[in-house]
Formats: sequence, structure tokens, C-alpha cells
Amino acid sequence: MAGRRGGAEDAVASAEGRGAFAAQAGRPTGGARVAVSLALAGSATEGAAKGHTGAAVNPLVQEAREDEVRLKLAENAEVDPLVATKHGLLCKLRDAHSLGVYACDFARDGKHLASCSHDCTALVWDVEKLQVRRRYVGHFAPVVAVRFSPVGTNERLATGCIDGTVKLWDKRKAQCLFTFDGQLSDPVRCVAFSPDGKRLAAGADDGTVLIWDVETAELCAGDPSLTMDAVTDFRLVPRPHFSQGHKGSVRAASFTIDGKHIVTGGDDGVLRLWRVDSNGERVRRRFEGHVGAIQDLSINKDSTLCATAGSDGTARIWVLRTGACLNVLAGHVGPAYAVAFTHDGNGRRVITGGHDHNIVVWDVRSGTVLQKMDMVHRSYVLGLSTRADGLTFASASGDRTVGVWRSLPPSTLERVLAVLEAGVVLCAMLPSLAARGCRALSTCLFGDEEYDGEDRPDLSVSGAAKVRPA
Repeated sequence: MAGRRGGAEDAVASAEGRGAFAAQAGRPTGGARVAVSLALAGSATEGAAKGHTGAAVNPLVQEAREDEVRLKLAENAEVDPLVATKHGLLCKLRDAHSLGVYACDFARDGKHLASCSHDCTALVWDVEKLQVRRRYVGHFAPVVAVRFSPVGTNERLATGCIDGTVKLWDKRKAQCLFTFDGQLSDPVRCVAFSPDGKRLAAGADDGTVLIWDVETAELCAGDPSLTMDAVTDFRLVPRPHFSQGHKGSVRAASFTIDGKHIVTGGDDGVLRLWRVDSNGERVRRRFEGHVGAIQDLSINKDSTLCATAGSDGTARIWVLRTGACLNVLAGHVGPAYAVAFTHDGNGRRVITGGHDHNIVVWDVRSGTVLQKMDMVHRSYVLGLSTRADGLTFASASGDRTVGVWRSLPPSTLERVLAVLEAGVVLCAMLPSLAARGCRALSTCLFGDEEYDGEDRPDLSVSGAAKVRPA
């Protein structure tokens, strides 16, 4: 039955699956590659030391050559320490994933970070101790999406895989609670939790977006009569008569703060805002502007803005309420693969990463570059996640590492602008607050709950009030 495989069964099957996948790829793990390189380097050094005459070489010369080999290997695996220090590197999480890392996500406590990789596994790291706390084994193909549940005492973790399955995990026990499978035959590219943690969405290569009820799935995981339709809330699919759906892969998805809308983007380059509690036309707005695929998206804290990263090398800032493009951020050479709003100042900053191995921190309003981190990874930057403290963020890369960074603190100008913006917002809200005050006063005095401030009651000199008829 779909959705009911246990943790032990998944572990055994996944081990077999990873072995077959590695055999097909023909690529040794990271440790094996280093060992092979050292062995080859050692044999070459030994052969050069003996020479044609078979005489032994000076031990100091041999040691120097071995050190040179080790230095070259280190240069291929590490980032320049000076560059890392300059850009605020807090730590590099390495030596756990054997292949490239696709995505990462901070937990609510900020102390744990999840990552998923081409090696078919997902990990949870202890950022403070720089060690792996849990390893989640159960998928049979590369795991390309990972997300923590935003609420709940027992934290849940969701992973999306190329094999077309989505798994719900218990974070502490590293146990698979439920497998959402059988409905998506194409690879899953993204997963997203609703703000209340009750719904889980996934986007696939066929343009389908499925939204499941997490609570129902978890409660009924052991029920043999349960079908996947019982836990499916919404199925947002491109039908022949429904031209608003995605054409191609859905690569990014995120719920708005109210949980009633979801924003998706994909290969067709169009950002869509869906209403997930409506039985009619669910696409509320389309945002067009990218030339090529949308690789990632992020929504700020109050769900007023959405940032997208595209294959055209740009990131765009969209106003969700109006559909207007606030800014076009062009700073990457090649595709931009990842984007994330920071949590400081209600998302005044946005971070992007891309094909050029660079990470760029932008000012959302002005579109200026606040910090450019050149070549901080040895491969593409494929995923980004920001911590609740506002300045700390993590980057997932194809070089098999996850970097944890601290960006530059807000400048004096940024702080002044933030105060001015808060003042402007307050001034804009004053008429609305005044109207609400008048409405509340009218309700108290005249019992008129429908008073809108336009049809005012006529107060005579005698004090009698004539209220408009219902």
C-alpha cells in the first residue's frame, strides 16, 4: 500500500538502491576519490624517488613532494581561508555527503540545519557542534528538496526525491512516518509546508502541484484501508481546459502567511499565485518577466513580496498584491539557482546564489548590492536558507559542502531607511485606523454595525439620533 513503508524496510531498500545508483553512475564517494588520489600520488612519488637506477631519494625531498600533493588535494576541496574569513564564514559542514548538496533548511531553533544530496540521503546537522545529528535513509534516488515543519512540539521533516516520492520524517528518531507516493510518476522538485504545518505541498516535472493533509496522513499511517486520495486536499494540475496551469516542471513553491494561497514557479518562467481553498478558478495572479525557468522562490515574512531566481541570471522582486515587479537584480554570470529573504527588518535583504559559485546580498528596495561573496564554493550554489536571527544563512553546493555564513550587519543608512519606511507605513495606515475608530464609536453609540463612515447619522440639537434604515 502506498504511503506505508516502515523505517527498517526503507533503510534496507535504500541501501540497495544507492548501491545500484552508484554503480550506474560509476562515481566513487568523496572519501574513495581522495584515497585513490593519494594512492596514485604516493605510487608516482615512489617511482620518481627510485628512478631508473633504483637508488633511494632524500627523505626530505620525498616528504616535500608528498606535502605538495596534499596541498593540491586540499586546494581542490577547500575554499581559500582568506576569502572565507573576509565573507564571514562561521563553519563549513563537510565530509558527510558523498555527492553534491541540493538544498538546506534551518530548523526553528536555529541550532539544526537539514541538507539533502545526490547521494540519496538527507542529514540534520548540529551547527554549533559541527557534526551530523541524524541521517535519513529511505529514498532510492537523489533527494533534491528538504523542509522542516514550521510548528509543532515534535518537529517533522519533509523530503522530495527524483523517484517521485515525498517522505515525512520524525526529526528526532529519523524514522519515516509516511510516504506520499503513487500519485506523482515524475520527479519531485520542491516541497513546502503551510505556516500551521497542517499541509504539505509538492511540485513535480509534469507540472502538477499536490497538497496533502499532514495530520490525516500521520494519524492514519497504519490504516490498511487508507488511500492517497484520503490525504490529498488539492490537486493543481494543467488540464486541457485549464490553461492557467504550469507547462513543464514545478521547481519552487511556498505558502503565504495566511495559508490560503501558494506561490509556485517552474520551467515556463511564470510565477503563479494559487488560492487553495477555492473550488473555482484557483490561479489568482500570474507574474511574467523571467526569460527561462524559475529555479527558486522565497516569500518575505508578511507575504507582501516574493523573490524569484531564474535561469536568465536575474532575481526579481514581485509585489504579490498587485503583480508589479519591484526590482530586477542582475549580478550573476549564468543561472541563479537559489534565493532567500532574510528575517531582519521584515526582509529588507535578499540573498541569491548561482552557477558562478557566488553569493550576493541585495537591498530589496533599491536593488543595490550590499555584499558580493565571490567563489565561496568550489561548485554551483544550489540552495539557500536564512536563520531567524536575520544575519546568519546557509548555502548548499555541488561541492558536497554546506556553508554557514554571517552577512554584514545593517549599515546606518539601512537603519534610517527602515525607520522612514515604518513611518510612511504608519502614515498610510492612519486613515484606515481613523475609519475603524469611527466605525467602532458608531457601533457603541448607535448599534450600527454596518456604518462605513459615509452615511453619517443626523444628530439633532435635541440629541436624538436618526440612523439610516437597514
